[in-house]
Amino acid sequence: MKTLVIDTSLTTATVAIGENEKVICCKSLNSKNKHSKTLLPLIKKMLDESKIKPKEIEHVVCGIGPGSFTGIRIGIATAKGVAYSNNTKVTYVTSLEGLALNLKGSKKIIIPIIDAKRRNVFTAMFKFDGNYLKRLMANKFMTIEKIIEIGKERDEEVIFIGDCLEMYKEELYGFEVGKDEDNIICSSKVYGYAQKQLKNNIIKSKDLKPMYLIKSQAEREFIKKNIDKVKLRQMVAEDIEEIFAIEVEAFVTPWSKKNFKDEIESDKSVYFVAKFGNELVGYIGSWYVGDESHITNIAVKEEYKRFGIGSKLLERQIEYGNENGIRHITLEVMIKNDVAINLYKKYGFKIEGERKNYCRDTGENAYIMWKRG
Repeated sequence: MKTLVIDTSLTTATVAIGENEKVICCKSLNSKNKHSKTLLPLIKKMLDESKIKPKEIEHVVCGIGPGSFTGIRIGIATAKGVAYSNNTKVTYVTSLEGLALNLKGSKKIIIPIIDAKRRNVFTAMFKFDGNYLKRLMANKFMTIEKIIEIGKERDEEVIFIGDCLEMYKEELYGFEVGKDEDNIICSSKVYGYAQKQLKNNIIKSKDLKPMYLIKSQAEREFIKKNIDKVKLRQMVAEDIEEIFAIEVEAFVTPWSKKNFKDEIESDKSVYFVAKFGNELVGYIGSWYVGDESHITNIAVKEEYKRFGIGSKLLERQIEYGNENGIRHITLEVMIKNDVAINLYKKYGFKIEGERKNYCRDTGENAYIMWKRG
């Protein structure tokens, strides 16, 4: 199977072509975000050198961001065009994963950072387990100060990589940082990663969407003015694709699509989703047994956070419980998730215990919280 890789999330566009697990050719070009003019000629040059015709491409791997809004859109539009023309499916990969792949074989905690302006960064946290890239933190938008604080809290050695190391060299003093070649995405490394580790990220080309993590300022102002138009309803099977995308974005160890399908079919669980226009922007679920409920998961799309959508979802789940004779509600929350802890306290939840090693990938503990009637 011939596979094309495209990533234009950062200033350097990178592409690769290969067959099965072997990379045939790869090209990169730092066009300083002028990808609309350089991407197609770069792909054409690579295919010509490889003696491969566009119609022979059977699989497309595309970077979805976060990073440059325009760059991401150009890469996705190109990937969709190729996939649609050839009737192929697409595998998506984030730019943060792409950067982390540069340190394959490292035993250190890898923290990629991508400039998001105004002392903010897009970031995540990874570590290699042999050749397997293990995620330790979901993709996030946060201040540079916050991710440095998180890095300092780790017991293991940490290395930062990304496109804004020079910008924050004073703040990163004391940390190991990546070499120049570690700070751009390499399509040949993404190729191997997609072949071996991204089996669950295969989707139809029409479902390929960018991961921005934030909205533009104009979009945020629009959402803020229209937040009362967020509608809540119970989850249905048609929501699973969008819910799964948020789940992967929000959690280190996400539930599978099958998990959500099973929840819909269970008579002991109830899920609500939040919709803003046609976009699903959050969800919450609970198990119900007797007069108790257990909130299993709650998540809001990263770019819709800080608009009160999480509060709306929590209020609806509590309201549903009250309507159905629920007297006690419990949940688990990571002990370092101050934002969520404060939200739950606002609605009457109290910490009553601690569950050790709650997150199997990171070993992080969780508080057990209860809201008792």
